[in-house]
Amino acid sequence: MPSVTEPPAPAPSHDGDEPRGFDRVLALIERAGNALPNPIVLFAGLFVLLAVVSTAFALADVSVTVPGTDETRQITGLFTGEGIRWLVANLVTNFATFPPVAAVLLMIMAVGLAEKAGLLETVMRATLSRAPRALLPYLVALVACQAHMMSDVAAIVLPPLAAVVFKNAGRHPVAGLIGGFACVTAGYAAGFTIGSLDALYIGITQQAAAVLPGADGLDLNLLANYFFTASSSLILGLLGGFLISRVLEPRLPAYRPAAGEAMEPENLSLTTVQKRGLLVTGLAVTAYAAVVLSLWLPDGAPLRGEGGALVPSPLLSGIVPVLFGAFLIAGLVHGVTTKAVEGSDGVVTAMTDSVRSMAGYLVLMFVSGRHTSCSRVRA
Repeated sequence: MPSVTEPPAPAPSHDGDEPRGFDRVLALIERAGNALPNPIVLFAGLFVLLAVVSTAFALADVSVTVPGTDETRQITGLFTGEGIRWLVANLVTNFATFPPVAAVLLMIMAVGLAEKAGLLETVMRATLSRAPRALLPYLVALVACQAHMMSDVAAIVLPPLAAVVFKNAGRHPVAGLIGGFACVTAGYAAGFTIGSLDALYIGITQQAAAVLPGADGLDLNLLANYFFTASSSLILGLLGGFLISRVLEPRLPAYRPAAGEAMEPENLSLTTVQKRGLLVTGLAVTAYAAVVLSLWLPDGAPLRGEGGALVPSPLLSGIVPVLFGAFLIAGLVHGVTTKAVEGSDGVVTAMTDSVRSMAGYLVLMFVSGRHTSCSRVRA
């Protein structure tokens, strides 16, 4: 019986035939996915739908009882006179104070610096270069599920790196390329590492929790969704590795190097400068973590909560700036050590470029934030 981790024999080719069996299901999923509109269009459509439905209920004089209470409220339609006045008065404020916006932009500046300094790619290379052949698909998928740390550039960096690692291990490089890209996109919202997406999640969680009865005074922090995202990355890593090894790779034709292509494995080992950069960066981040913990754990520490509580505490409620400091230090130290970032101008440019890449995100947050505002329009 073949091992789950060992690549099976290639499946027989059906060139020119119609897709059959599982291939037909995959083709159907692909067509359905390609038919979906841009997320911004989806949110805009939902906004219009919500506005129309709320207006219809308002004209019908429908009221609702708040769950968990005896309070009754009339529904206010967005396309009524009162709803339009509320929207005009709160449109800018709602977008400016939408929690995911500021937190994500703050995190992306520091994470972008770490990425521009080459730190994240070096860590990825060090992780994959010595992976056992049988476990390689699973490790690629697991690393891909942490790719949100590198923002969108992960879709450019990881797939070719996975292809080279697959080729060096005697596996099909195209499987590494396609599988790496698929796992980056499928597992982008997961991860057991903390990054800018966690700042996005907690902002959305705060807005969702605010509509629940008894939500006043509810203490939420950046780690509120950690169990879900961490466990998701492990499940998606196992599933992604299985699909690469047992579904994708067997369906590829035998790999034949192109004319003139080197057959020898490419050297993925870290250079002396990269090793020194990782070492110095690790020491700096460890020292930073020790300082943060010394301001939180001891009795009477300034980052303890009311009554000396560890949870909730200013450390957890302010975890975004704490993580910003960690990534900022890591990026600066690695960039200076490896000379990947030149001077203060290089630091500013790296952070500016990272924020510039978030233009599409800002548009998405503007549109998605309208749903939050609509849910709060009340008589």
